[in-house]
Amino acid sequence: MSIKFGGQFYLNSPFKHSVMPVFKCHLMGNLNPFRKRSAFCSHTALLIYNKFITCWVLFMKLLLSSLLILLSISAFSDDNRALLVPIKKLTDLAMQDDILLHAKKHDGKMDLNAIFSKEDHWIASESKPTHYLNKPLQYYFEGLIQQPGSPFVELILMGSQGETLAAFPTPTDYWQGDEAKFINVMADEQVFIDQLNWDESTQTISAQISVPVKDASGEMFGVLTAGVEASSGSLGNIEAE
Repeated sequence: MSIKFGGQFYLNSPFKHSVMPVFKCHLMGNLNPFRKRSAFCSHTALLIYNKFITCWVLFMKLLLSSLLILLSISAFSDDNRALLVPIKKLTDLAMQDDILLHAKKHDGKMDLNAIFSKEDHWIASESKPTHYLNKPLQYYFEGLIQQPGSPFVELILMGSQGETLAAFPTPTDYWQGDEAKFINVMADEQVFIDQLNWDESTQTISAQISVPVKDASGEMFGVLTAGVEASSGSLGNIEAE
């Protein structure tokens, strides 16, 4: 049997009227197993609580993002009639002399190797080499997008081989020839409406509407694409003419 005196543990000694010290300890609870277990449980509970809060915040962010996309899709699909106006505006824009003549002027002027070389340079450059694009048309597109009530958040003019001739804002790619907006219009020579997507160039959830660029004889020289933001606010600004 052991007894404790002033922070020392002693065992009964076989010698008469004497005890033998075994070891010293501090009286601050260092050897108290209940206190150690309590401290460990408190620390563990705090870690679990912090991880729970972090996971909850991430979950709520994902949930809100998903709801935003679903609401945008709903607003976009419930008011398909609103798309008739931007389609008409874009079709009229594709027939304007400046746009048609620029597409016609560059038709077949570059081979694919030259286009791919420009594309590689475009992708590799942090500040995009916008000198590849037509400046006056870029400024014109910017002005159209910034007009009050404009349905557009993006405008891209592509040549007959998918090269970007003019755009605002600056697109992430120079060559658009592998994208649905170009391929479908070139194949069918009709209006094409792409699915809703997050667009890096405009930082919006938007759908792209694409129309052929043709002259009066029906010969096709390129594609004109516009991004239309999928939000109730932007759709509400589109008024029927």
